[in-house]
Amino acid sequence: MAHAAQDQPARADRLRDEDTVRRFCERCYGMIHVLFGLGVGRCPGASDGHYAAGYQFRLPCNVPETPTAQADWRYCERCLGLSCFGYPEGGWCPAGDAHEAAGYDFVIPH
Repeated sequence: MAHAAQDQPARADRLRDEDTVRRFCERCYGMIHVLFGLGVGRCPGASDGHYAAGYQFRLPCNVPETPTAQADWRYCERCLGLSCFGYPEGGWCPAGDAHEAAGYDFVIPH
């Protein structure tokens, strides 16, 4: 039991720096944020929302950008899709108008 208690701070630090609820949308092929109770967001590929499929992805967040990792990726509160907010416009949202940034600042390795 003492071993499990010692792992708690390390697990909490890891969860702060990663997002564990990213999924692939089978309809629009985008990366989506899956939150229980928020619905399925607005998918440009289907009128009844995103369809989460496949693996759950862990994306680094709130860490510095590097030459091999692009920062300024956030999930949109309106459509629940992942969008790059490194540009002034923020991109077009399938829910209408521009995306609304919410949550962590993700860093996408490439």
